[in-house]
Amino acid sequence: MDYWLVSTWVYVALALGSFIPVWRAARRKITKTDVESSASQAKETIAKARPIDGLDDTIREVMSLNFERLAGTLMFWKFEAAKYRAAHFYCLFWTIPSAVLIPILTQAVGGSPSGTTLVTVISAFTAILLAFHRGLKIEENYRGFRHGESEFYDLFRRMLDRPAALGKDPKAQIDSYLIETETIRRFVRNAETNNMATLDEARQLLKGTETKKDLEHGAGTETKKDLERGA
Repeated sequence: MDYWLVSTWVYVALALGSFIPVWRAARRKITKTDVESSASQAKETIAKARPIDGLDDTIREVMSLNFERLAGTLMFWKFEAAKYRAAHFYCLFWTIPSAVLIPILTQAVGGSPSGTTLVTVISAFTAILLAFHRGLKIEENYRGFRHGESEFYDLFRRMLDRPAALGKDPKAQIDSYLIETETIRRFVRNAETNNMATLDEARQLLKGTETKKDLEHGAGTETKKDLERGA
């Protein structure tokens, strides 16, 4: 039995099998039921809130209406964070051990063709994962969506538990709450758009590299000419 060949197929099977949770997270879509359930839970939480300083009925109504409008956005943030989180840890799980395995396997396989195939498969798969992780900015997107979701719910709980922390009177509290909500939404939107991989970025990087080479070449030519003049 060729153990190297068996190891290759086991590696491929494990890689495919462990990718299923990532695929499910990426394929999951927001449903009307998800949004309605989230809004219903929020309304119930707002109705039950009993802060020490009291909570004005106007504030409760504004929070309920605001959350109802944001429910779809919050679910989107939640699903996107779950998707990028699954992809991020999948990449870490397979790339970190590979950094240790590849040098060891390279020495162990000797001249075995099937052993060389195993090393090639692991190396290629690791390179693909690293390219996707960097190109799609998986970690940055995960942090952006997760941070935005967490920040909003922190603000939501602070308004229910300590409304006085956001202002002295109901109007000031409502204004502060809505302004903070807008700020969080803007933060997540900027994080999402700034972390998108585009062809323009690749072109700019390539252009920058070529420009740097031209400048270095030009500088070297000018220096050479100056030396010749001095001589």
